[in-house]
Amino acid sequence: MLTFERPEFVLPFHAHTNPHQAIAGANARRWLLSTGLIGADQLAQAGNERYDELLAKMYPHAGVLELEVAICWLTWYFMLDDFLDKQDIHSARDTVRSITGQIHGDTQARIEPDGMMAILWSALWIRIAAAASPRSQQRFLLAQRDALLSNLQEIENRMERRIPDLFSFVALRRLSGGMRTVFLFNGYADHIELPAAFERHPLHMALSDAANDVACITNDILSFDKEAANGETNNYVIVVQHHMRGSIRQAVDFLHHLQAARIEAYLHAKKQLPHVFRQLHLPPAQQVRAIQYLRGVEDALSGLLDWSLQTPRYGGTAVAHRNQEQAISD
Repeated sequence: MLTFERPEFVLPFHAHTNPHQAIAGANARRWLLSTGLIGADQLAQAGNERYDELLAKMYPHAGVLELEVAICWLTWYFMLDDFLDKQDIHSARDTVRSITGQIHGDTQARIEPDGMMAILWSALWIRIAAAASPRSQQRFLLAQRDALLSNLQEIENRMERRIPDLFSFVALRRLSGGMRTVFLFNGYADHIELPAAFERHPLHMALSDAANDVACITNDILSFDKEAANGETNNYVIVVQHHMRGSIRQAVDFLHHLQAARIEAYLHAKKQLPHVFRQLHLPPAQQVRAIQYLRGVEDALSGLLDWSLQTPRYGGTAVAHRNQEQAISD
């Protein structure tokens, strides 16, 4: 039962669904079962929570194989999240370190994996690395490592009943939410290599941070009931309510306005792309890749919102609200 009425979420982006969802989902389930590490009951839960649909909406332009691997990857990530929630702090540290210990700099498999989740990650990485460029591999690996280490920090916060201050939490959530890995997975799913000069530019960071904030604020509002029931302290609603010394409704209203402001910040930054492209002297082909990458970011935001409103994981059954008249064309 919801403790507050959900606000209406509006994203000015077109929503798309990958036409390969059914076959990619079936292939992903077969591969996960073939590892011997995932049981049919776990896959049934994943099916109920509609991970296939989430990935098909986040990567609507991916091929069958790329979508299959994406479904396998995010299924692992959700299972890892649930797995860590059930462990004590020492076991959680061991699990995270067994996974992150395989990632050193820009390479993989520096230590032998230990435990089901680490072994499954190792098998997944072989599939991802087979089709991703060396640069895409490096960026994705480091983002995945940072996400897992920040997840461990959140576990420690929860175990100690510690609520972080808002500024610290924004920085933590941009890592722990996993959206950086979702955005960077475009390097594999859509074979989009973000131009290095643009990636280093402050405008790219502004766009990435704004999109990240939109996703995490939205997720934390929609998942609040589930997370509050589990004693979570790492949720925007909980953090804002604590520091405002107000009600849950007041915290949600504040965050809803903040989310809208971060959407506006993203749109404002996007208008600056032509100027930055000229400033960086990006060739037309690289400009196209940067725009395609941002299209992937917007697909991820739209897909996550649609899924979050519908998945039983967060108690959702509603259909996402969308302002189509303001939709941005690709």
